[in-house]
Amino acid sequence: MTDYNNNSGGWYHHDNAENCIKFQAKVKMLARSHTNKDVIKILKGDTVTAADDRRVIAHADLYDIIIRQIANAQLIATLEQNHEDKGKNAFDYITGQYQVAHDENKQEAMDEDYIAKMCTDMSADSTSDDVRNHLTEMTTLRNTLNGTSFALSNSRHSRYMMRVVKRMSEAHRSEVRMLNWSDEVLDECPRVLGMLEGVAANVAKRTPAGGTAVKTDFNALFAQSTPDEIAAFFAKYGNRQRQSQSATRRTKCKKCGAEHIGDCYAWDIAMTGKDPDGMKTLPAASQTSIRARAEQIKDNDKKPLIAVAKPLGNYQLECHPAVVDRLPIPIKVDSQAGAGYPYHYIADMSIVIDKKKLPTPIVIGGIGKSKAEAEFIGTVAFVDEHDTTVVLENCLLAPALQHSLFSTSAALQRGVKTYLNHDNYVEWPSGQRVSFDNPKLAMLGQPLSKERALAVREMMRTKKPITTEVIDTLMLGDFETVQYGKDGKVHIDVSPMSATTRAEFELHSARLNDPSAERLRKLHKIADGAAPILRKANLVNTASAARLLANPVQSPSKPGTTPVPQKPGQRTEMDIASGPVKSIIGNKYILGVRDGASSNFRIYPMKTKDQAVAAQNQYYLDAKALGVDIDGGGVLHSDNEIVLNSEKMDDMAAQHNQTRSNSNEYEPTGNPAETIFRVLWPEMRKNVARSGLPQEFWDFNALDCEVICRDTRVRDGDTTPGELFTGKRADVSKRKVWGCLVYAQIPAPWRQHKQSARGVEGVNLGKCRTKPGYWVWSPEVGLFTTKHITWRETRFPFKDGTFVWNTKTAPATAPPGTGGGGMDSTFMPDLPRANDGDDEGTEDDGDDDGGYKSGYSESGEINDDASAASAGQQHAVGMPVQAIPGMGAYQNDSDSSSDSDSAISHGTLDDPHGNSHSSDPDYQPEVDVVEVLASAVKTAKMKREQKASGIPPPWMGLNNAPDHIKQVFMEAEMEEINGILDGAAYEKAHKELPPGTKVYDTLTLRDKKKNGPKKGKAKVRVCVKKGPKDVESHSPTLQMPTLRAILALLAAKKAKGAAGDFPQAYLNADQEIYYVWPPKTARQYDEQGNRLVWALPKALYGGRASGRHWYKMLRKWFTTHGFRVSEWDPCLFIKVDTNGNFHYVGLYVDDLIHVYSDEEAYKAVIEEYRKDFRGYSELPLTEIFNAEVSVTDKFVTLTQTRYIETLQEKFLEGENVSATRTPAHTDLEDIVKKAAETGKAQLSAEEHAKYREIVGAILYIATVSRPDVAVAVGLLSRVLEYPNAATLEAAYRVLRYLITTKVLGLRWTVGGDTTLSGMSDANWAVVKSTSGYVFFLCQAAIAFIAKKQIAIAMSSTEAEIMAASLAALEAVFLRGILSEMLCVQKQPTVIGIDNQGAVALAKNYISNSRTKHIERRHLKIRELVEEMMVLPEFVPTDENVADIMTKPLGRAKFEKFRKILLNHEV
Repeated sequence: MTDYNNNSGGWYHHDNAENCIKFQAKVKMLARSHTNKDVIKILKGDTVTAADDRRVIAHADLYDIIIRQIANAQLIATLEQNHEDKGKNAFDYITGQYQVAHDENKQEAMDEDYIAKMCTDMSADSTSDDVRNHLTEMTTLRNTLNGTSFALSNSRHSRYMMRVVKRMSEAHRSEVRMLNWSDEVLDECPRVLGMLEGVAANVAKRTPAGGTAVKTDFNALFAQSTPDEIAAFFAKYGNRQRQSQSATRRTKCKKCGAEHIGDCYAWDIAMTGKDPDGMKTLPAASQTSIRARAEQIKDNDKKPLIAVAKPLGNYQLECHPAVVDRLPIPIKVDSQAGAGYPYHYIADMSIVIDKKKLPTPIVIGGIGKSKAEAEFIGTVAFVDEHDTTVVLENCLLAPALQHSLFSTSAALQRGVKTYLNHDNYVEWPSGQRVSFDNPKLAMLGQPLSKERALAVREMMRTKKPITTEVIDTLMLGDFETVQYGKDGKVHIDVSPMSATTRAEFELHSARLNDPSAERLRKLHKIADGAAPILRKANLVNTASAARLLANPVQSPSKPGTTPVPQKPGQRTEMDIASGPVKSIIGNKYILGVRDGASSNFRIYPMKTKDQAVAAQNQYYLDAKALGVDIDGGGVLHSDNEIVLNSEKMDDMAAQHNQTRSNSNEYEPTGNPAETIFRVLWPEMRKNVARSGLPQEFWDFNALDCEVICRDTRVRDGDTTPGELFTGKRADVSKRKVWGCLVYAQIPAPWRQHKQSARGVEGVNLGKCRTKPGYWVWSPEVGLFTTKHITWRETRFPFKDGTFVWNTKTAPATAPPGTGGGGMDSTFMPDLPRANDGDDEGTEDDGDDDGGYKSGYSESGEINDDASAASAGQQHAVGMPVQAIPGMGAYQNDSDSSSDSDSAISHGTLDDPHGNSHSSDPDYQPEVDVVEVLASAVKTAKMKREQKASGIPPPWMGLNNAPDHIKQVFMEAEMEEINGILDGAAYEKAHKELPPGTKVYDTLTLRDKKKNGPKKGKAKVRVCVKKGPKDVESHSPTLQMPTLRAILALLAAKKAKGAAGDFPQAYLNADQEIYYVWPPKTARQYDEQGNRLVWALPKALYGGRASGRHWYKMLRKWFTTHGFRVSEWDPCLFIKVDTNGNFHYVGLYVDDLIHVYSDEEAYKAVIEEYRKDFRGYSELPLTEIFNAEVSVTDKFVTLTQTRYIETLQEKFLEGENVSATRTPAHTDLEDIVKKAAETGKAQLSAEEHAKYREIVGAILYIATVSRPDVAVAVGLLSRVLEYPNAATLEAAYRVLRYLITTKVLGLRWTVGGDTTLSGMSDANWAVVKSTSGYVFFLCQAAIAFIAKKQIAIAMSSTEAEIMAASLAALEAVFLRGILSEMLCVQKQPTVIGIDNQGAVALAKNYISNSRTKHIERRHLKIRELVEEMMVLPEFVPTDENVADIMTKPLGRAKFEKFRKILLNHEV
């Protein structure tokens, strides 16, 4: 036996879970007895409030305790290397391997034991001791599981014990059922155990030997007996235990005042004068008592109730002494009880005057902890405190309910209104009222006297109301109207909404402009993103102030005679209406266009009616963009208004293959488009009633309501008009309340100086139709659009008086301070013209001057504020109002357009490091408003880079740029433009294009070469902004393992290398012609003054399919010139002649890498390049793909030194970087885990953006040339969404390590070994493990990976085999690509694995309980071993280089493996 109490140490071998438990106990015992009291605090993880040196000493003392217990030399070495003098870290490392798995396995085993105990069938003759022992064992197991994932509540455990006893026999089942199992009892498990033990004892006493228990039906015998009568019976016949049990089951009857169960026989006798069924079976004493109580009921009902107007707090009424002991019956008034159902819910049967059995019970939930079933439906009547008779029909009768509920929703369906304010009362259509002015909001009443009950029944039979009493006269009719649920029973939720839930419901309803209850309940069926709470909508909670004030008129639709169109586009209807006033941007009219098949409509605000032709034409273009077949022919219908029947309108309709039709003269109502405004105006009135916005914003209101009508109305069952029209389901999850308060980022031209506020208060005017973002109006700056908004959806500035509208002084489109120090409005960036609803393809008149007046200061520097505005961060309305998208932007002259530079959202631009700048328009940050508005992190970064570099942004031309900027870029830019026009594009007048032709924007990207032979020279690229949609866009690029394999073979074969570049590669590829606006520096008009566009028969950079066209063209060229395409990588082209000379070409977009053996053959290929491709440049192999290549007599090296230096300048500028030897601390996994557990970012917006950028840059370096940082950056990338200060510091540490070791890279030995070999490893964890592998050629890595496994491994062997299979698949790829490049692997590729079990599992078909669950795909390596492709071999852990790819290592081991991995050292 192991002497683990020996203080001399050396007993713990770290070989099994049991010893690990003993080790923990021993260490804890020694820590408690240690003279340093901080040791036990450190071990427990408590905070040690002491100086740093005391904490260090406590860790060291704990470390000494641990080391003295260990007899495993390897474990001691590991601790010395990684956790020296860190006691808590060492303890966690040792116990971590076994503790979690052991605890979970133990808990699972105990849970299985508990289930087995619960399912055990005990015999009927088991004694009470047997039952007690069995249930005690269950309880012990249950208590042990408390605090784990298998924990059971007291109530659930009690019910499981009851289940065990009930299964013993029918007698036990009946005995258990007769006990009082209230929630309070079930929550006390010891009490339940004792009661169940008593059940077993009682049954055993009554059961004869060899027989079954004899049961006496006390329920039937004493159903109507009082407790005194029951006590007298048992006093005579014994069995006191039964007496107490029977007595506790009786409750006080509200009809007769006595305690009994079941129906009240006394009440039935008093009401009918006859003995009820079952009366004669009762004992004589019980019958006498029942008849006496019946006489008392009759006497009491003859005396009138004398009730005061205001009851006492406990509902006691000041009544006649004869009835003072009768409590009034409360019927609570509830606005949420069974919302949408026509029922009241009654628990007190004493007020029922008529009932009928339901075809199937109705389940009522939401009251108390349990559900109740109603088997009967009927009528109730009671006398209120003012002696008024109240009759309620359609009542579900459920005695199990805790309270009776008066449903205001059901009452409202009968015209009965409920007022819940200072004077609480219910008012019937006749004007009579019943008040419930008491603390419980309940009607208080008493059962009717016999005479009144008979009178009410007669009235119900004859349908003649009693004029002196309040009667709900709407009859239920046949009971067959009860609806069946899908599962047989109707389930009604009568739970009331809490204040928080009600506020949430009202907010979601307001976002959708408070539609009807029916529309809200069905919304989840017709649209995505609908809040689940909206399904609780009913007539009461949807009666908002906005809805009641707007008072929408529900006009019934008249049946028409016009044939119904079958699909969208077959029939279009239009109409014009006048706006209430001239809008803030000058609109007076609105054109409504409706699709006859779907009832979907769109609206177009206009300044004048003669813009209707352009607006209707825009509708057809919009419809085509949404996929509607307009050109297939259809009908354009309108009334006889002159402007809608002009020749221009007819010509426009003919262009779209539409036939005109009109309604009868002087019958405008014959135009179905009239329904647009019957639907639209009520919605707009609700917006105004809620927000209080002035009428001058009516056009924005109309656009917002159009979206609501499109996405929330129901047509053809469960489909919205929008879905019928486009085939796309609506998503309402990002709706915002119109007119609410917002905090928005100020457009750049409004900022007067650097210290001026960047944020402004405004109101939301709805989502912009033509680009991302929302319209905002602010008293300070007027109207603008932005994506950077913080929302306050329950505040309305115009409603509460924060904003006051003044037509004369309120700003509309001009910025404040013009002429007074602010930026002049003539230099404001313009908005794009309205188009098909996205932010592509905007028109531009090519005004070269406007852009640069706002883009440059007088000194010639780039104005960063104006640049940001031009960049599209937000667009300010500083242009003629007709140019605002969707707001009167329709011109009759087809040549007219916006009058300045087109804007582009910064979300489409990438920075030099490939980091995309984007912003979610619906993001609501949970940080300080000022911080959010002031940061604008990503755009500010772009502005800083542009300003510091002097590089103009892409949306600006150079014609008006300062001379020093022209001097740098003009020559290169004109060379780019002339190169495009030299066969790749040609100019064409815009007016010659077919109507509706899409014209796309262009951008001019400028940069300076940062390295290479052309360092410092300008680089200019003209790009199209996205280009046509619905095209195949995928194009391949060279894989990094292929690139590294090419460089390795360059070393192995002592071959020659070169690089190449196509300056305008894409212009060589053919494509289907489309049109773009010329870049700003190119000419915009021809000699006749016609606006020009470029036609593109060749591909242009930026187009969605340009890369694909270029690859297909280049692939065809190579195959026709003797090359073949690799079967393993489509961007590798191989040529081998009969003499064995080879030429390998790797393609990465427009860059080439050549490895060849014959100089003359290579030169011949280059000459063919120059013949067929314009401007091909042959370059030395010194740089490729943002990495440096060095070729010497000894090595071929791939590094990224210059790129790392640029990161140092960018992120650590001015910092004296200290030497960092490893990329990460060994506890990086714990740091990442803690950050992930928070579930949210703990950094500022600027720090968060910087973290993502640093991680992205490091990830690129790790992918290309530095596998030694792969694990660190892989872990950091797992918390990109929620980093904290610790992970940010860890990212900086990786960056400092790269700077310290920037000269390192992959180095292949010239003439080195060409045998492919690899190693794999896995870092097993309780959660998903990490796989890693490395493959070597010529003494350096050519392929590697550090990747989280896709499934949880149940053991280290399973984790290792999953990693090995992944490595084996990579080996297949590498063998294939090397074979194509004349480096055939004649022997199986050896893969080193440091787990004997995994090696055995890979070589043999082992199937046992430990391996049978492993998925077949993870055992792919077996098949590859059989095919002699790979050969797994065992390698010691200390020699497995793949260990560096699975976890952060200590310095010594890390530097050892890095040297092998890179074949390179510092």
